[in-house]
Amino acid sequence: MNRGRQTPRRILLYGFLAATALAATGLLFLNPEQCPTSYTQEQIDASNCVIGANIGLGLILMAVAAILLVSIVLATAAATGRWARRR
Repeated sequence: MNRGRQTPRRILLYGFLAATALAATGLLFLNPEQCPTSYTQEQIDASNCVIGANIGLGLILMAVAAILLVSIVLATAAATGRWARRR
């Protein structure tokens, strides 16, 4: 068996699981609600809502895209290496 080597399927699985966990955490727990336009400054100060765009969530989604890209590249490299060894 190939206990020491990572198979392409396993690399993709771990990459997909890490990206899904990061995206779910970002969307569910790290995404504060947007302030309604009718809020006054006192209401905004008293609540935890966000005015304008939530830049942090975009950074989390960029990290998800990077994880998926790296896992696809590593899986392709592992599959290419296995194919070359068979020939």
